[in-house]
Amino acid sequence: MNTFFKASLRVLLVLLAVVLLFKLLRILAIPVSLAIGVILSLGGLLAGGLALAATAIVATLLGLCVAALAILGVLSPIWLPVLAFLGVVVLACKRANRAAVVAAV
Repeated sequence: MNTFFKASLRVLLVLLAVVLLFKLLRILAIPVSLAIGVILSLGGLLAGGLALAATAIVATLLGLCVAALAILGVLSPIWLPVLAFLGVVVLACKRANRAAVVAAV
């Protein structure tokens, strides 16, 4: 019995809320629509700010990549011969190890 009264009280409260909503609909329409408009405009402003920040971050990263490529280009007379020398050393070590393995077998 107790749950029946609780359920019926909930139904009556929902009905009362619906009736009050329809009675006050004309009065609440303007403030609610203004609030929705404000929320949408703030959301658009936030999305625009995020897009601006993302654009700035991407531009900064692109600038850093260009600077790194410029530095690599300027320093290429130094690191290209060093890289070639290291490649020759690695190849020589591989052949020496291979010859040692063949001699041991």
